[in-house]
Amino acid sequence: MIRMGFLLFIAMMAATSASGQTSTNCPGFGSPIENVIYYVNGVGNTDKNMRDSRDLLRFVIGNTSKNRYDIAENRSDGMTKDFWQAYENRRDGVVDPRSFWSEIITQEPGKSDNEIRELYADAMYSASVLEYGRSPDLREMVNDFYEDLNAGKKVVLVAHSQGNFFANAAYRFIVENWPKFKDSIGIVAVGTPAPIVEGNGFLTQNSEDSIIFGAVTSKYSVPPANVTFKGNDPYKTDHGFITTYMLAGNARSRIAGHVVAMINRLVPPISPCDEDIALVKTRTAKDVKAGSATLRADLTQGKNAAVWFEVGDVTTPITCNAANQSNGGTYAAPYTIEQSINALTPNTTYNYRACGKGVKGGVSDGGLVQFITPRNRAAVDSPTLVLASKDSLDVKATVLEGVAVDAWITLTSSNIFPSCNGQPYDGTGLYSAGNEVTGRFADLQPSTRYRVKACAKGSDGVTVGSPTVSIATSDIPIQNCGSSFFQGGTEGLSVIFNLGSNGGVANVFFNTFEVPDSLRIFKKDSNQLLFTTNGFVSGTHTGSFSANGINTVDVYVTGNALPGTRWELAIECPQ
Repeated sequence: MIRMGFLLFIAMMAATSASGQTSTNCPGFGSPIENVIYYVNGVGNTDKNMRDSRDLLRFVIGNTSKNRYDIAENRSDGMTKDFWQAYENRRDGVVDPRSFWSEIITQEPGKSDNEIRELYADAMYSASVLEYGRSPDLREMVNDFYEDLNAGKKVVLVAHSQGNFFANAAYRFIVENWPKFKDSIGIVAVGTPAPIVEGNGFLTQNSEDSIIFGAVTSKYSVPPANVTFKGNDPYKTDHGFITTYMLAGNARSRIAGHVVAMINRLVPPISPCDEDIALVKTRTAKDVKAGSATLRADLTQGKNAAVWFEVGDVTTPITCNAANQSNGGTYAAPYTIEQSINALTPNTTYNYRACGKGVKGGVSDGGLVQFITPRNRAAVDSPTLVLASKDSLDVKATVLEGVAVDAWITLTSSNIFPSCNGQPYDGTGLYSAGNEVTGRFADLQPSTRYRVKACAKGSDGVTVGSPTVSIATSDIPIQNCGSSFFQGGTEGLSVIFNLGSNGGVANVFFNTFEVPDSLRIFKKDSNQLLFTTNGFVSGTHTGSFSANGINTVDVYVTGNALPGTRWELAIECPQ
């Protein structure tokens, strides 16, 4: 059995207290062993008896390719000696051990001695107040268990008799000092005088066990019996691990089943040595807005580790569910993961956890973090021109932030700065982040410059405005591609068409129906003809032209003077 020195263990504890993490120390790391099953003996077992008990567990449970079987030795027999001295004094001299056991187990009137039973119960129960700093056996047990846990192994303690006090104390010490191991260590109790089994472990308690239900219950409470059988130990106590509980046909299969069930219940601990096990830490969210936030986490351990987030409001329990790991991504430590989420409710408290899962091992819970979305704040960018004509302007702006906010566009003459004041929020806004708000302003002066501002207001009651832009009316309208479908008659059309700067091929659709009309498209302010119907034509005409290096074009439709003429025109954005 590998044992770590007590001084080294205390040094590791000091490092843990200072930094919150232990130094990397993984004896046994890399072996195929996944589980370590310890036999924790009661008082008075010989070395041979402890080895036989361990070997019997190995024989019954098996799977030695994954399970290692060991002994957590309780050598503290001082209480036994103290008791025996008191017993001899009580009987005025040395007595035959069989007389002692008969006084413990006999039910015959006049032959039982409750004082002796209580004295024995007190001696056994003294282990219930074990202190880590004063019990070398307990310290050594904890050292061994810690080494295995820190190497990524599950640890199962099969505790018999007074060994249950040691198993309980070791379990408490480990989960209090290293909570991350809480779900990786468990107890299978057999014939226990302890009042509970720590960690909701499994229990086998024989109703015929006279040590438990004769001596201990003379003074102390124990868990109720759940099996009944006789053993063949020489003192007829029906208490021995090998001679009673593990006899074939008694509780052998039950105890073995409890060990296997405990292994299946436990999760592998996170070892700082194993890159196939993920370790994540939830970080505070950033860019928290009324309807969105960016969640963050650090992956500190793991290779090819799945990392995802679980999110919900404060009324929803948030746990790491491995079924949701496909919602995230795969990363290698060290890595900081950021994920944006939308469709949040303004002025609401949310909880979230970062979760990770490596190639092997259980799910790592990065811890719960909370954020509060602010009241519904709005934001909007500056307006851009859609169409400028002699006496009207069509403009649009994009809402940058907000959920169901009010948004509008305001216009003033060039010598007055536009204001966003005077527009109340009615709680039924039509715009959210990403939506466009449009404005049409008519009855304007030709060839005149105006100031235009976009405005928005959310449920926070704050009105925000975009930077002001200057836009002028034009004798010749300017139209953005892809935003309009033209149609008309004898009046024809004269418009400047904005193709953008992407280049590519622009497709043209022109339908003149039965009465002929004509179409010509020039590079703006030039005689470079890009598309023409070569005079008046009837019917449907399609084609394209190259827009590479050309941002704007002059478009002319000449309508037929005959009454009843009509035409339709569409020009796609270059692709």
